[in-house]
Amino acid sequence: MCLLLASGLPAPGMAQAAPGPSKIDKAVQARLDTAGKATFLVYLKGDADLGPARRAVAKSDKATLVYRAKTERAAASQANLRRLLKSEHADFTAYWIVNAVSVTADSELTAEIAKLPEVERITPIALLPLPKPMPGRAKAQVNAVEWNVERTNAPRV
Repeated sequence: MCLLLASGLPAPGMAQAAPGPSKIDKAVQARLDTAGKATFLVYLKGDADLGPARRAVAKSDKATLVYRAKTERAAASQANLRRLLKSEHADFTAYWIVNAVSVTADSELTAEIAKLPEVERITPIALLPLPKPMPGRAKAQVNAVEWNVERTNAPRV
């Protein structure tokens, strides 16, 4: 038994630690611990291959190729996660452009999500405050007819 522990392998009958929790951001885990539920972003591994789009000449062709590559990559990598979320009746929104899914879930479902091999990381949704508007300044205005308009007698017309 000592040999197994020294080699880094779990001893028989001992549960192996789940690799998923390290994927969960500390802020998300803290929110789950205090509120029981949290809304977070699940980023999935892999990027779309945009090579064909780089070689395209026309802007419309580039846009079409980028859209197609990103949506196909998102559909493939998000399939298992979406299936899990639908089966659990979880509230989620998928974003193909960044290959992420916004999820509202409890601790148990979050742990299941983190165990999926295609999940890269689980991060909190950052809320950025809007800047306060700055006071406006008075704009200089002309209070008469411009000299060139008056010279051509345009006001009489």
